[in-house]
Amino acid sequence: MRADPHAAPASDLQVRVHEDAWPDEVEALCRLPQASFFQRPPWFRALQQAERRFTPFVLAAYDGAGDLQGAWSFAAVRKWGLLRLYAGPWGTYGGALARHPAAARALRARLRQVLETRRLALARVHDFARLPSSTSEVEPFWKERVETCQVLDLPEDGSVLF
Repeated sequence: MRADPHAAPASDLQVRVHEDAWPDEVEALCRLPQASFFQRPPWFRALQQAERRFTPFVLAAYDGAGDLQGAWSFAAVRKWGLLRLYAGPWGTYGGALARHPAAARALRARLRQVLETRRLALARVHDFARLPSSTSEVEPFWKERVETCQVLDLPEDGSVLF
């Protein structure tokens, strides 16, 4: 029997790094209220087709039953032995998707570990959902800048625009 993904978090969350593909199971997290189209695996795959230099880099938090509780998807660029991570490539929405605060904390802690252990040149997150980032656990690693975004309500039929 699979664990209820909305149940209280277990203390045994494990965060794995996927560097070979954007896991399809992330799609289920894209139904969360804070999710955006730009956090879906099909978007990242299309992006990779357009820009071959982008490769998958996903932090995925699993509970003890192996159910995905959170994920943070990045488009990675590797050049000259350095890693650049873009959670919102091309300035799109990006950030952690988590079913509960414990999963978000686990993802931030794993990202911090990546920042400390990899040869990282840049980690850019356009997190319009505003996960708390000015806490003591991540403060030394973030430079936060306010950005503005204008959202247009586009019609279903693109021909209406023209």
